[in-house]
Amino acid sequence: MKREGIAPKAVYSVVKIVGSRLIADPPRKTVALSGKVKVVGRHEPFWGTGKDFEMVLESPTYNDLLRAASKQIKVTGDWHHVYFEGFRLITGSAHELTIELVMGS
Repeated sequence: MKREGIAPKAVYSVVKIVGSRLIADPPRKTVALSGKVKVVGRHEPFWGTGKDFEMVLESPTYNDLLRAASKQIKVTGDWHHVYFEGFRLITGSAHELTIELVMGS
């Protein structure tokens, strides 16, 4: 599904419950991973028209990963999974980590 004129926006859903409030945990300005990080996302035709996603970041914060998630939505065409829940390590070396964003619906 193509959405003309609508900017994709991922929702930060990495939270904990404190009393009756939802608190971002970890805070969005926290560095998530140190060093060079390649973020990859696979296009799944069932969820929309698009292509595979790849972006390289340097010591990204959770805010940076949230922005990457928003770009991933647009590139892959998957407007169903917009809740950023975290990331999964795909490969890692001393020079670069490769991660996949965990997105929920």
